[in-house]
Amino acid sequence: MPDQDHWRGQNSMVSASAEDQESPDSRPVAESSDAPSSSELIGVDIEPDGEVTPAFFGPEGLGPGLRYLYQSNAPFPEGTEKGPGNFFFTTGPTFLFVTFKDAEEVDVHKYIAQWGASTNTTKGYVFVTEPGVDNMLLIFRITGAAVAHEPGGGEESYYKIPCELIVVGAVPEEFKEVVELTFYRTGDQGEKGEKGIQGEKGEKGEKGEVGPKGEKGEQGIQGKEGPQGKEGIQGKEGIQGKEGPKGEKGEKGEKGEVGEQGLSGPVLVAASGEPGPETGTTVINATEIEGTVNGGIAVAGKLDGVTLVAGDLFLYQSGGTAKLNGIWEVVNAGSAGTKWKAKRPTGINTSKTVERTTCIVRAGINAVPRRAKRHYYCGKTGITLGTTEINFLPFETWGTVEVAKEAVTFNIEHGLGVAAASVLVNGLVIVGTELLNVRVTEITETLIKCACTKGLAAFKVQWNARVIV
Repeated sequence: MPDQDHWRGQNSMVSASAEDQESPDSRPVAESSDAPSSSELIGVDIEPDGEVTPAFFGPEGLGPGLRYLYQSNAPFPEGTEKGPGNFFFTTGPTFLFVTFKDAEEVDVHKYIAQWGASTNTTKGYVFVTEPGVDNMLLIFRITGAAVAHEPGGGEESYYKIPCELIVVGAVPEEFKEVVELTFYRTGDQGEKGEKGIQGEKGEKGEKGEVGPKGEKGEQGIQGKEGPQGKEGIQGKEGIQGKEGPKGEKGEKGEKGEVGEQGLSGPVLVAASGEPGPETGTTVINATEIEGTVNGGIAVAGKLDGVTLVAGDLFLYQSGGTAKLNGIWEVVNAGSAGTKWKAKRPTGINTSKTVERTTCIVRAGINAVPRRAKRHYYCGKTGITLGTTEINFLPFETWGTVEVAKEAVTFNIEHGLGVAAASVLVNGLVIVGTELLNVRVTEITETLIKCACTKGLAAFKVQWNARVIV
């Protein structure tokens, strides 16, 4: 019998020369109680002296892969507590899920992390096989880097690996058998080669012969009428024709109904202000007033810088007695021997007509309160002449308001009265080097309330407001 080292643990056959070989029937067989069974015999060795001895090898060893158990839905999704050594895959999209530790609880996560290291589009292939058996179960093409998921709290950490399932032999049964996961890495993508030299230009081919002229075809059927084109550009206006003969006079139409009384038109007022600074004012009745003593209607016979005569109109706009505000007509300008006298003019001498009055001041001192050359309206309703305090307000006001440093709100007194609900604020202009956002937030009877961004220093806002009627 040969010694122990003589036995070969590999799949091989040692052959003798042709003249030394004997027929199978004449070959001696070693007799030994330790001879392997026929299932273990894989070949024979022939000794130099012609003795034939059997050759055998031990049990099949495990392959180079990692050992895992297949379990559906483990370790995916997060939160399972199935323990280490499990793998699973999903399709659409395809991902391979593998725990950090294999079935023998060996931590192999640093090795698995390298599965996506190749610079190639295909990172490598994972073969799933049965240990010791040439039985291919699954093959995955790895397409990206492995992403680690470590939920913590006692739950198993695992990798989620993008892949493509390209071979399906058989899907392992859950927890029934250990399988091997073997990774074969693809090489990195090679560098781009240099651009080749451009080839020489080929010779120009010969010109082909002209083919014979074809016969003239029959006239085709007329096509359908096309859609109407777009309207052309309008031509120039023609020369005006001669005036036609005058038509016959038509019949007189029926008289229409009397309409409601309209607003009184703009009244050309000679001046504005308060009469009687020298002589005082005495109220005769709701529509008549006169000086308390003899004298002119105002200082040196002038009201707001204007010399008045009988028939002139003036606006009593900001007098101390508000019930007298309104438009008055000079009856007598007054003198050293007579009292001045004025009346509310015809058409503006009732409660109703005063309420509907607007006027334009055409002359006067153009200074604060800037009454001259401005448009006014009666800002009061429900008037009883002689009793109700009346106010005549401008249609437009303007001015400049100073806003304190770092302020975020400020108010403007517009002086437009009850019509403020229809006030339109124009041209809020920032004066200064900073451009700040200013906007109107609310309009009341007396104020325009504004908001602004906080300024680094005090600034001024020029404003303009008018009533929309």
